Amino acid sequence: MHHPFEAVDRKRRARWWRWITAATLLNTVVLSSIGSHLKTCAAPSQIVSYELAGTPEKAQAILDSWHNVLQYAYASLLVDFPYLILYSTAIGLACIWAGVILGERHWPGAALAIPLAWGQWLAAVLDATENASLLVMLGPAGPTQPWPAIAYWCAATKFLLVILGLLYAAYGLAVRIVARRKVVVD
Repeated sequence: MHHPFEAVDRKRRARWWRWITAATLLNTVVLSSIGSHLKTCAAPSQIVSYELAGTPEKAQAILDSWHNVLQYAYASLLVDFPYLILYSTAIGLACIWAGVILGERHWPGAALAIPLAWGQWLAAVLDATENASLLVMLGPAGPTQPWPAIAYWCAATKFLLVILGLLYAAYGLAVRIVARRKVVVD
């Protein structure tokens, strides 16, 4: 199995990663600002509470708590569409980078880079599906099944894939730091 990022030379991949990560962080700030209006007792984790509601009753309780700020829910979901492209690409690039680091140093787990990088794009597809489900629930029909369940399973799987990708990238970074310190000490 191959990944398109493998065909990009290291310097270009690093440059892409820096720019895409900077854009991701900027988008994170925007989403955080929008999301701050959505924190209520029913939605303590803001839009994430809505993503993981799972049932029509929980989703409706969240929507009821947002009765004066629904425009922020719409805005958050719309801003999330470019965000899902950015974060999935940044983490995918980081996974490929970590796999190269692990492979060059003969550490375990190098073969996980490609599946985890692809997994980030799967996370983006799940995120888009989740967003579409959440937007449907914001519509006139409200949160009826199957939309809360679809949003829940897409969000839960997305979060798992993103966390695995981030942990893998952190593992690659740790190996790089350890290898550099070993060279300095020797």
